[in-house]
Amino acid sequence: HYGILKVGAKPVVVVVSEGNKSLIIRAPFTLIHGRHAETISTLLSQKTGVKGDDDAVETKIVDSELEIEDGSAKKLIWACCMWLLCHDLEQNNDDSPISVEKVHDEKGTQLRALVEEMLPVMEFKLKRKLVDGGIDRILDYMESYSRSMPGAIPSIDLAKREIKDRNGYLLSVGANEMSQPLHEELVRRVVGEELLQQAKTFQNTKVGSDTETTRIESSELQLTFASLPSETPPAQTVIVVGAGMMGSCVALSLAKRGVTVTVLERQSMENVGVTTPASWAWINANNKSPPLYRQLNVLGLLAWKRHADLKKLPLWTGSIVRVSKAAAASDTMGTYAIEGPLNKERLLQLEPSLEPSFSSDDNDDDGGGGGDHFYYYPDEGSVDPSEAVRVLRKKAIEMGVVFLGQVEVQNVSRDDQTSVVFFTNSTDGSNHSLSADVVVMAGGIGAAAPLLGNLPLLNKPGTIAFAKQETNAPVLKRILVDTIQESHVLQRRDGTLVAGGGFLEVGGSGSGGNVMNETTTTTTILPSSLSFPNNDAAAGMLLQRASTIVPKAFVQHQALCAKSAIRPMPKDGLSCIGYVKPGLYTAVTHSAITLSPLLGEMIAGELSSGCNILDLLDPYRPTRFFGGGTAVVASSSNQ
Repeated sequence: HYGILKVGAKPVVVVVSEGNKSLIIRAPFTLIHGRHAETISTLLSQKTGVKGDDDAVETKIVDSELEIEDGSAKKLIWACCMWLLCHDLEQNNDDSPISVEKVHDEKGTQLRALVEEMLPVMEFKLKRKLVDGGIDRILDYMESYSRSMPGAIPSIDLAKREIKDRNGYLLSVGANEMSQPLHEELVRRVVGEELLQQAKTFQNTKVGSDTETTRIESSELQLTFASLPSETPPAQTVIVVGAGMMGSCVALSLAKRGVTVTVLERQSMENVGVTTPASWAWINANNKSPPLYRQLNVLGLLAWKRHADLKKLPLWTGSIVRVSKAAAASDTMGTYAIEGPLNKERLLQLEPSLEPSFSSDDNDDDGGGGGDHFYYYPDEGSVDPSEAVRVLRKKAIEMGVVFLGQVEVQNVSRDDQTSVVFFTNSTDGSNHSLSADVVVMAGGIGAAAPLLGNLPLLNKPGTIAFAKQETNAPVLKRILVDTIQESHVLQRRDGTLVAGGGFLEVGGSGSGGNVMNETTTTTTILPSSLSFPNNDAAAGMLLQRASTIVPKAFVQHQALCAKSAIRPMPKDGLSCIGYVKPGLYTAVTHSAITLSPLLGEMIAGELSSGCNILDLLDPYRPTRFFGGGTAVVASSSNQ
């Protein structure tokens, strides 16, 4: 409720004459709750330091989340009413939209009637009284908010896109329970019958529904996730297929919640999986879209910094990224730290080992004359994924998790409330079976197999090369990503240089390519072999390209090897987390390195509680591929 219409302006204060009196109206208090409330309140009023001054945003620190929810409910009523009455051209004097304050001047009677319909529905949804004083208190609130933004006209296009979550929250309550004839007629008149029906049939179960929300606590990450009870009972036994980064995180998190866990791995347990050791292992949320997916990855970084068993492993060096297109303003103003574009002096200060010609390239003080732009992301890091998996497995074994290596899964069946996995020991050919409440498929591209989910996964092979430096070579200070020359290089804690090349796949809705199931014939549960270029040749090419960026780091280096794998990436580029059918839960994502500590905790929380986490995981359920829902989408692409 800031009441500020542009950057740098003061909050709007309006003086309204009522008879012999002058009434001062300003935006309603901005409500704040939580441990940072005092700090946020101070920041919002710091322009003068005096609360109540015309330059300051008026804030109110509240004692409970319910007060925040009540404030949001009042604001939602305002939002539902205003776009309709502003754009109801049949009732406007000049057949054009009117501003929000004119609604109070010209349509006060209609506004009151609309609020009289909406307020009881909102209180029904919240299961409590919203305000003392009823309609008049709500109308006073709405007027003060409207007059704090003179001339503002709500976007009808945005209202159409949000109609399910906006007006649909109220209209989804059946007419038999509470009639809203004026509300329905206005929606029909302004945007048509089709959108009205969409709004009415939408079932919003997230807040205030008949099913009460619960919470899943992650003491490991110091996070709390809103959730809803599901029809699936809490799991007491779980089989995890795949012992790489994702599978090991899920197994350990389940064990810490008291679940009995067995992990099946195709490789020998001396290995750390297939995809994991072939990961460049960049921990980041860089340029990932859409915003909800980026938010998930930002939480992934936080999980690495809080996870008791993993937090000491990453190197938080920050990343320098070279791009051909300047970052959008929206990318440089959010909570994800970014510095740039960088000039040559700052660039070489951050990474002295950079090739001077690479770092200059006629760059001016704005960082990129010749179409090159350099940005620094200080919060990003990297990790040795093999070391991370070994740490997770060791801790999981201490917690009672059983790891079985060199097994080939042959079938997964469901009998009543129990899932059964049939597998073959590849060393002696013996057949075995295990049963559990739930099977979690965390074996990467194995989720494309019909019996393990039949997920549409992209065919995204990738290769990285490893090199050893001579002892006196300079150590890289940063992670380096060159999206123009399509090369990226970092240095791990033990001094190993790791180089990758080609289009950098960061995941998200900008990913594309052929779907594995549609371009390959898979008759077994998991592909029996993967075809990659000659690894010696690949290593030489990747290391040579990286040496053009930081030649000092590659003086007299020794190429060690190259590792290849197919990245496990669903066809829309987004994570895929949840049940594909009763008893079979899938966990597939790219990048699993960034997200596994977070997703492991969330998945374990869901399975051990019998609840479904809302909001954060809703867009990533497997049902979106099988006609049961859609994922979030965005038009922007990744670097």
